[in-house]
Amino acid sequence: MEPVRMYRIFSRSEEQYGLKYSKYLGDGDSKSYTVVAEADPPLFEGIKIEKLECCGHVQKRMGKRLLDKVAQKYVMKEIKPVFEDLSSDDLLQRCLHRGTQNVSESFHHLVWERCPKSSFVGRDRLEIAVSDATIVFNEGEVGRCAAFEKLGLPVGEHQYSGFRKLDYQRVEAAQKEAKAEKRQIELKRGYRQQGKIVERKYTKLEAFKLWKNDIPRE
Repeated sequence: MEPVRMYRIFSRSEEQYGLKYSKYLGDGDSKSYTVVAEADPPLFEGIKIEKLECCGHVQKRMGKRLLDKVAQKYVMKEIKPVFEDLSSDDLLQRCLHRGTQNVSESFHHLVWERCPKSSFVGRDRLEIAVSDATIVFNEGEVGRCAAFEKLGLPVGEHQYSGFRKLDYQRVEAAQKEAKAEKRQIELKRGYRQQGKIVERKYTKLEAFKLWKNDIPRE
C-alpha cells in the first residue's frame, strides 16, 4: 500500500501545488522510491528523482547490526564489515541533508516553541499552540493567512509578504547550515591529489572562503 500512496503523492504534486518533487526521503529498504523513480512513463519529464537516506534509519541499522555481531571473541573481525558498509561515502553523502522520516520530532519542536513544557498552561493555550504549530508545519508561516481570513481578519499585502519572507529565510538558513556542515566534513577528510589522500589544515579564513564560495549567489 505504501508504494501506491507514494506514487499518488508524487503524481498529483504538479497539478495540486505546481511542484515537481526532485528528491525522495525514505529508509534504505523502502520500495516506494523504486516505484516513483522508475515509473513508466516518468512522473516528471527531464527530472531524475534523487534518493535521500533517513538519518534515523541509518543510525538504527548501525546499532542493530553491531549488536547482532557482538561476541566474546573476534569482535573486531565481525563488526568491521558493518562499519565499512554503513560508513561508505555514497551512503553518508545521501545523509548530509540531515533529514529524517520521524516528522513528529520537528512537529513537537514547533509546539513546545509556542507552549514550553517547563511552564504550566491551560487547555485553551495548548490547543491554540497545537493548532498554530500544525498550520506552520504543513503550510509554512504563510498558512496562517487562511486561518486569519476564516476568523474574519483580512490579510494585507504586507502581512502576506512578511510571512513569505519568514518561510524563505527559514529554508535559506537550513540550506546554509547544511552546506556549512558538509564543507567542514570535506575539509576534515582532506582532498585527493594524484590518487593519494593528502591531509591539509586550513586556517579559519580559508575555510570560511571555501564555504562562502560554495553557496550560489543570485
